[in-house]
Amino acid sequence: MSDLWRELETAGLSAAVDPSEAVDRAEPVAPAPPQGIPVSAAIRSVAKAYAEPVQRAMKAINSVHGTGTLPKIPIRAGNAREYYGLFVADTKGPVAIRLTGGDHAALTVIHEIAHFLDFAGLPGEGFSSESPKKKLRRVMRAIRKTPEVKAIRAIVGTDEHYLLKPVELFARAHTQYIVRRSGDPVLLLQLKALTLNAMAPEDAYRQWSEESFRPIEAAFDRLFRGLGWQKDSSAPSTTELP
Repeated sequence: MSDLWRELETAGLSAAVDPSEAVDRAEPVAPAPPQGIPVSAAIRSVAKAYAEPVQRAMKAINSVHGTGTLPKIPIRAGNAREYYGLFVADTKGPVAIRLTGGDHAALTVIHEIAHFLDFAGLPGEGFSSESPKKKLRRVMRAIRKTPEVKAIRAIVGTDEHYLLKPVELFARAHTQYIVRRSGDPVLLLQLKALTLNAMAPEDAYRQWSEESFRPIEAAFDRLFRGLGWQKDSSAPSTTELP
């Protein structure tokens, strides 16, 4: 158990899970088959330096869910030091995803694609997570109820912190959903490393334990099946009689 965890437990956040255990037991869960247009169809071009991580990321996403019609967007190389990835949009719509490297580039791609879907794929204007409707509201509510989010809030002392912004909560949760459902071993290791190698105390709680994530996962299932991005495996099959 980490020293930070002991401090939070003493502060009354004993319901949270030690970040050293987060995603440790994240075994692949059989997903409902994806449905709709593959998300990769929206990628117009990819910077050569990031071809491999983009391919891994898109394979994982495509194996979990599809999407509706999306605008085309390029994935470009950036040179800024303050971020690993950045989704860029303007008043006309999505502009590009920029990547700057790091040892978890494939995970960064999934995170930025989540911003892209939040902005251009989900119902609503702008970032849908900021004003969620119906099934997306269930996802955001499930996220905010988790002990990890409460732990971040207890550490930073404000709801205005970057890690607690709706767009970031959605992107991190969607990323974990894709990693868990795809079962990609490289992505699972990258996700775990983000938690274990946290640079700041609050970063240790940026992802969720398996137990905490279950309600979020179920909410994503309902969201994507409701949008037609996954087949509803619970629906009864019908057979036409001659």
